[in-house]
Amino acid sequence: MKITNYPREERKFADIGFAQIHFSFRADYIEKKRHNFGALWNLDEGLMDPDSKGFGMHPHKDMEVVTLLLNGEGHHKDNQNNVGTLKSKGVQLITAGTGIMHEEYNYSKTEQYVGYQIFLHPREKGLKPKYQKIELSTDDYTNKLRLIVTPDGRNNTLAIANDSFLN
Repeated sequence: MKITNYPREERKFADIGFAQIHFSFRADYIEKKRHNFGALWNLDEGLMDPDSKGFGMHPHKDMEVVTLLLNGEGHHKDNQNNVGTLKSKGVQLITAGTGIMHEEYNYSKTEQYVGYQIFLHPREKGLKPKYQKIELSTDDYTNKLRLIVTPDGRNNTLAIANDSFLN
């Protein structure tokens, strides 16, 4: 297996006012070699100030969207009647399927939102949209890896609609 190092400083950066985003992979990335990587379509690190207005209602379709929240509180609301606040060290998975509209913002009044979003292609298009989340305890990730996403939802993981396993 060939390993390619992409230093953090070389990531594409976007400052959109209420958020700063560092892209490692993205479909519209300028460099062709940084486009899709297997099932991976997008990988970014996002920062939002406390009490940020965040991303208003916007669509996703035929995509698996995993959010790993390192700090802050991510609030999610969608047109499928799912509403939830993801606490620091939590993970959420959106199966966008046939289409989903959702909004997300930093719900914390005092802490900066720091999170990673991973967009993966599903194994098939046209799936029913779905929202899932888990909260991790300190014991889940201290000095060890913890399986958080699997194709079948085993062992209290989020069930993703492709063949990915994420620790």
